[in-house]
Amino acid sequence: MVVGGAESLLAEAMEKNGVVPDVIPSAPPEALEITYGAAKVNLGSELTPTEVKDVPEVKWDADDGAYYVLCMTDPDAPSRTEPKNREWRHWLVGNIPGNKVEQGETLSAYVGSGPPKGSGLHRYVFLVYKQPSKLTFDEPRVSNRSPRKSIRQASVQLNIPPTTVHTVLHKRLRLRAYKLQLQQMITPNDKLERKRFAETMLDKVDDDDTFLTRVCFSDEATFHTVTANTYLDMLQLYAVPQLPDGAIFQQDGAPPHFANMVRTFLDEQFPARWIGRGSPYITWPARSPDLTPPDFFLWGFVKDQVYRTPVRDLADLQERIYAAVNNVTPQMLHNTWVEVEYRLDILPPMEAMLRFMEHKFALRSADNREKFSIKKFAEKYNLGSPVAGNFYQAQWDDYVPKLYAQLKGN
Repeated sequence: MVVGGAESLLAEAMEKNGVVPDVIPSAPPEALEITYGAAKVNLGSELTPTEVKDVPEVKWDADDGAYYVLCMTDPDAPSRTEPKNREWRHWLVGNIPGNKVEQGETLSAYVGSGPPKGSGLHRYVFLVYKQPSKLTFDEPRVSNRSPRKSIRQASVQLNIPPTTVHTVLHKRLRLRAYKLQLQQMITPNDKLERKRFAETMLDKVDDDDTFLTRVCFSDEATFHTVTANTYLDMLQLYAVPQLPDGAIFQQDGAPPHFANMVRTFLDEQFPARWIGRGSPYITWPARSPDLTPPDFFLWGFVKDQVYRTPVRDLADLQERIYAAVNNVTPQMLHNTWVEVEYRLDILPPMEAMLRFMEHKFALRSADNREKFSIKKFAEKYNLGSPVAGNFYQAQWDDYVPKLYAQLKGN
């Protein structure tokens, strides 16, 4: 669909405003029809961030059965005079059947204009490429807000019913609702405790070369609920009688392990020789399965052996478990204990580096959008030259701080 009359008008506007060659080497043959409600994009016309905050409607002449890529990019990040982050990817959708953008594959969710205050006019360039076929894109998918935002929160902030929010997400943006479940989420206090634990363990190793060899790391995998009583029975009847004199017993901080009866038993059996939650000797740090051999080695090894072929019945399962454990060699155990010491050794500097990274690279949608190049993207997927395009210009208004808050999840 050609707007503005002729190809020459689009080419003239893009060359006059530097879209050619800053973004593409030559103008496409067709001008896209882009509308934000009552506002229309027209060959470099000026719009406000407030006007373009929502996903626009984009139309072009599409071939039947063809797939297309749609991109919106800003070559003026953070400013046209100093575009050190050129380009900033505002919107990227691939595998669009015809011109049905809502049915395409969203690679980068739409973000409206957010030029920094005082940075002047920015150019926002829309381009459409015809794909050679339906493609598999390996780019990471980028949201336009914090993943912590829920439908309920959005409903409250937008003052619209939750069902409406869900309909927009599901039908318009083709996103699917899910409940985020965080397993072993490490808190700031956990990180400090992990660091202290590693330093304490390494001090013990320095004082006694045999220290780690005497540590008995424990864990349990059962087919029924473990209570404090059943866990204590396991310790008294099975685990502890098999341990050599001088062994140092380790357990994690699971609720049954923290029961008074269990800790009392461990204090009696291993005076000043057990590691765990509430231990007077060495406290086990919460959420640290990466430090225990059963978690980072044994269970994976056993399950790989046991479930290599379908299990016939319970007796077969039991036999396979025994066989898998018997396949653990002395050399494998030696390597595992070397790995334990290595993990303890790197944990303090690793935690410090992670704190620095978290501070420097806070979760922002912007982190995955800067220094994009639509030209290189097109070359990567053999898209050729764009078949349609258009652009508008915008500068800061009072909506921009709200957009930044959205990207940061505030």
